[in-house]
Amino acid sequence: MHKIPRHSRLKKEHQKWLGQFVQSLEQTNRSPNTIHNYYFDLVQFLEWYERYTDSLLTKIHTTHINAYMQYLLGSDEWRPPAPSSKRIFLHKLLRVFRRTQKAPSHPLLPVAKRPQKLSVAARRRHLSSIRNFFEFLKEQYEDLGHGVFKINPVKSKSHQIKLTDKDQTPTTTLTPDDWKKISESVKRPKDRLMINLLYKGGLRLDELRLLKIQDLAYDTHMLTFIRKGGKRHHLKIMNFETIGPLWTKVASDRPGTDILFLSTHGRAFSHRGLFQHMNTLLTKANIRIEIGPHSFRKACATQLYSRTKDLLYVRDYLNHSDAKVTQTYIDI
Repeated sequence: MHKIPRHSRLKKEHQKWLGQFVQSLEQTNRSPNTIHNYYFDLVQFLEWYERYTDSLLTKIHTTHINAYMQYLLGSDEWRPPAPSSKRIFLHKLLRVFRRTQKAPSHPLLPVAKRPQKLSVAARRRHLSSIRNFFEFLKEQYEDLGHGVFKINPVKSKSHQIKLTDKDQTPTTTLTPDDWKKISESVKRPKDRLMINLLYKGGLRLDELRLLKIQDLAYDTHMLTFIRKGGKRHHLKIMNFETIGPLWTKVASDRPGTDILFLSTHGRAFSHRGLFQHMNTLLTKANIRIEIGPHSFRKACATQLYSRTKDLLYVRDYLNHSDAKVTQTYIDI
């Protein structure tokens, strides 16, 4: 389970509730990257809330959510409240007490720097994290009779943040010419297996990162792995005549671990580490700068639809829940 960072001065109750939520995410097989985003979004929110109110979350109101949204916007209309005389006195008393202690203690939580104005997508993610956190607390405590967390302070209508076309940067598709360049440039079996799984399997970067040696069945050509959201997906993968031998080669070089892809340090890739590794491969292949790792997934959808003209098949291959999402991946 994720731990509260040393610098954090969150109240014990907030640490407990946050820990329970993170544990629930782990139990539902959320990806490490998803848990990481939830965790740090919520730590930022809780630290802000304690500075803003000095109260427990049981006292939260929708107006606090409004104030936090203004905070993320970097709006000049938002002003942190002046600390009460009682709080100032307690802080001074705490400083005097700490000076009498032999062991050095952590300083009080400094006032965080105001964030730069976040994009619409980033604010939506923050708001979604907070809404799901309170929904979890509501479900956890509604049957205990404590009279807390009866409502979710994040209202779906009043706090909705709309994402318009101008707020989105569409993913650039990897063209056949781009694929030829990178395919000719990449030589190592590990890297060749990576790019083929992205291009022919349509995997996301985190799904690629978490693959295990035993996830591929050679007799059925079936790849079984955890998709985004914790769902287990059974995928009969294209281009097995290339992927199968590469998988065997890479797996034979993995003594003592079941993780398929390891970094140069012999450890499992972090999300950032794999992202940088893929970008290095693209740079060496002299691929257009706007091409990124997710471009492979869009190219997979496009080539698969071009071949089959079956939108639902492409939807299931990419494991989308809605064909409307799949349509946005197909570059006609």
